[in-house]
Amino acid sequence: MDQDPIVKRIIELMDKNGMKPSQFAKEINFNQSNLSKILRGERSVPANLIEAILTHTSTTREWLLGLNDVTEQSQAEKGTLVSTNKHGVSYWRVGDKLMARVPLMKFNAYGSNPDEWGDITADRDDVDTIMVEVDRVSRGKYVVFSVDNDSMDDGTRKSFEAGDKIFTRELERQDWSPRLHFETWPYWVVAFGNCIRLKQIIGQDDRGNITLHSLNPSPEFTDFTLQLDEVSHLYNVIRKIPKTVDYGN
Repeated sequence: MDQDPIVKRIIELMDKNGMKPSQFAKEINFNQSNLSKILRGERSVPANLIEAILTHTSTTREWLLGLNDVTEQSQAEKGTLVSTNKHGVSYWRVGDKLMARVPLMKFNAYGSNPDEWGDITADRDDVDTIMVEVDRVSRGKYVVFSVDNDSMDDGTRKSFEAGDKIFTRELERQDWSPRLHFETWPYWVVAFGNCIRLKQIIGQDDRGNITLHSLNPSPEFTDFTLQLDEVSHLYNVIRKIPKTVDYGN
């Protein structure tokens, strides 16, 4: 399980000051039991913990929240932090809108890069982020991908053009069985081997094989089948950004 980057910074702050969780909780006037659960990843980081740390320590908001991207930082600072989940997705109230700050990844659907998946998932401090309007705070792992290919472009409103940004949610492996809900969520970002593809899942057999389809009718984009055992990550496509088309039925 990925550790919340804010939790990592809280632990770093405690280590720097030679404090145990119980001592740190007392220092910032925060419930010790709740702090322990947050540090173990059993609870999301709430806004009142952020404010307690900022009030009782010399830590800056920018460092604690990892707001290194100037554009996203300025957007977030105009709003009020609501909470941050265990995957590091932070939620902000900006005016009358609820916004989520999520990673922005790029991939090449042709597979020309020898290790596309390694490139986009590398643990780097310079990963771009983007603010996305959402309906509610969620515990899920959300990622925005930037499309760099026309294999899913058939010229219709629901297709995906190069340069489109898509808001996705990762489906954890324990939720892959007994069957993927591809009738409800037809479009997926699929990572397998060193490749990552945006495709439509059009079938799944009893052995777990899934059939991936490209919307572009060009002969170079033929359907192909994968065993789920070959797949490392699955993200269902929720919508394009800005919100123009919802893909859940």
